[in-house]
Amino acid sequence: MMMLMKKYGIKNPNTDAIKAYKDQGIEFYICGQNLGFFNLPAKDLAPEIDISISAKTALITLDQLGYTYMNVTED
Repeated sequence: MMMLMKKYGIKNPNTDAIKAYKDQGIEFYICGQNLGFFNLPAKDLAPEIDISISAKTALITLDQLGYTYMNVTED
C-alpha cells in the first residue's frame, strides 16, 4: 500500500474497505505473475491481500471449490 503514498502522497482510500470485507470473511487475491510483470513488490500490498501464483491458478482452484467466475466487463 506504500505505492500510492509514494506516487500520489495519499493513503489508499480502499484500505478501510478491504479490511472491513476481510473481517467479514471475504478473501482477496492478486496474480503473482502480474506483480512480477509490473515490478510491484509484495510489501506494497495490503496485508489482507494474498498472492496467487497466477490468476489462472486461483480461478481453477476456486472453481473446484464451487465458486463461479463472472465476467463483469462492459464488453
